[in-house]
Amino acid sequence: MNISVVICTHNRAKLLEKMLAVLSQADFSEVGTCEILVIANACKDNTGQILDHYVEAFRNCGGPAFRWLAEPVPGKSMALNLAIRESRGDALCFIDDDQYVGSTFFKALAATLASHPEYEIFCGWMAPDWDGSEPDWVHETGKFHIGIRPFPEYDLGRIALEIKPENKLPSGGNICVRRSVFARVGGFSTNLGPQGHNLMGGEDIDFVKRALQAGARILYDPAIRQKHAVEAERMATPYMMRKSYLRSLSNVMMSVNAPSGVRPYMLLKLVQHALLALFSLRGSHRFYYLIRLAAAFGELRGAFNKSHPRQQ
Repeated sequence: MNISVVICTHNRAKLLEKMLAVLSQADFSEVGTCEILVIANACKDNTGQILDHYVEAFRNCGGPAFRWLAEPVPGKSMALNLAIRESRGDALCFIDDDQYVGSTFFKALAATLASHPEYEIFCGWMAPDWDGSEPDWVHETGKFHIGIRPFPEYDLGRIALEIKPENKLPSGGNICVRRSVFARVGGFSTNLGPQGHNLMGGEDIDFVKRALQAGARILYDPAIRQKHAVEAERMATPYMMRKSYLRSLSNVMMSVNAPSGVRPYMLLKLVQHALLALFSLRGSHRFYYLIRLAAAFGELRGAFNKSHPRQQ
């Protein structure tokens, strides 16, 4: 199997360096031909120096071909689409710059690709690399569970299964896509996705939804395993509220069923969540309602944008 490993990065040299160090220890022996392609998206830190180092490091150790390209236009979707055009693999494995693949990741991926030709998109198990320093709310499972997570998690059990449109869809750093899919549905929407570190998402879910609508089948295989780096700033209240706002906004903008124009119930949500946050005695409960308040603002803004497209 001919695989291109695609990594898009923007001004996160430290995280990228750690990710590449782990990646260099992975077992690629079961992959027929493999390349690692990194897209540096409008980077102004020392990302280029680190990537030049790994070009030599992979060459000297006899590992997969390693190369990198610069995409000067800010936007993760711009970087992803450049990778689609410039990569050489029959399947593109997308990994984010803050994720760590397991040592057997590529062995499992190659085996799954070879044994399931009827599927065109593959995803695996992913969990945050918790170290015990995280706040209690990240482990909340009851009424006050925070649906907008600071880090991607994907665990559908220990048995491989097909992902249907009604299931939880995998994130962009947890998919491997056969090139045939891009020929049918195109690339990632440049109207969605982060630009820099603004937390705007949705480009990955939008792509997966379009692929499903075009008839692509998705297989979840828990043997394809990776973990996500844990950063303290992602669990801070301002970060989480902004993430909740932007993810709610992007969901409304992507949905064909979402209302166009502000509705009274949206304003009611704002008032309810604000009052519940104000009068909650427990910090974890207050945090929950603040996140809901931010999501309600995102829904409101999305509905307004859909009815006033020129003001987006």
